[in-house]
Amino acid sequence: RDSLRQSSLSAIRHHERSRQLYERKRQEGQRHNAAVACLARTRLNVLFPVVKTGALYSEDYPTVA
Repeated sequence: RDSLRQSSLSAIRHHERSRQLYERKRQEGQRHNAAVACLARTRLNVLFPVVKTGALYSEDYPTVA
């Protein structure tokens, strides 16, 4: 769990789409920790099928609203 949080915090600083999701959640009124948790869950939703199927990661994953 902590590794997902740490990777999400890093992604907020270095990955544009992750930063956009974080900022959108903050504008919706979520606190910092809740927005980071949402980003971590979104990242997990992308990583799980990659690990499960062995498929290569693609930046063109569907955007979660």
